[in-house]
This record gives sequence, C-alpha cells and structure tokens, in this order.
Amino acid sequence: MSPRAGLVLVLLAATVAGSLVTPDAAAQPRPRRFASVVSYQSCSTSWAFACGKTDAGGRRYGTAHEQRHCQTYTFRPDGTVSVAGDLLLGLGQAGTYRLFGDRVRLELQNEEGPPDVFELPLGKGGATLGGMKRLGS
Repeated sequence: MSPRAGLVLVLLAATVAGSLVTPDAAAQPRPRRFASVVSYQSCSTSWAFACGKTDAGGRRYGTAHEQRHCQTYTFRPDGTVSVAGDLLLGLGQAGTYRLFGDRVRLELQNEEGPPDVFELPLGKGGATLGGMKRLGS
C-alpha cells in the first residue's frame, strides 16, 4: 500500500468515526463521581427528657439522658447517593451527586416539592465532606 493510500484510509476512518459522535456529545465532559462506594457520617448529641414519671413513693419527677444521632451519606460510582440515619425514622433519602473540583453537589429527592440541592466541600484526600468524616479509611 502506498503512503498516499494509507493517508486516505486514515482520513476516511477519522471522518466516519467523527460522524458517529455528535459534536455536542463529544464536547460534554463526563460528570466526575467517586470510583468506589464511599460513606461519610455526621453525628450529634442531644438531650432526651421524660417528665411526669412516678417513683415507688408516688412522687413525680423527670429524667434526662444524652442521645447520639448519626446520619450516613453513601455515594455510589453510578452517581447515586442515599442518606440514612437515626433522625430520619427509617425513611431515608435518595438522590444524585456530582463532583466539581473540591466540592460535591447533591440533589436529594423531596416528597413535598422540588429536590433539595446543595454543595459540600470535599476535604483534602477525601477525608471529610462538609462536617462529616469518611468511614472505613
């Protein structure tokens, strides 16, 4: 095959390959996501009060004790996120996410209206997300 024929074949192949991908699709960068399943957790402490308890002598009193509440955000490589925690009463939340530089943009479904959209800063090396700590690493 002559060098000229080889060049024609290369140009023809590039033209055919280029026609299979629209310019818009080629120009759109693929959204960044976590490469594996990653979880972050945030915990807080509150006080629980029980008033009007009765002791053995018939006297009324109240008690208080600390309770720890945690929420866990689990990010999957397919771009989905789920939120589970003590205060969600077993309901949980689900949505999508994307990485933009050192920020994570979340869009959580909301049964009562439009989705909740917010961004959280991603710490150095992914050790933290907002005020949450990465689990398992």
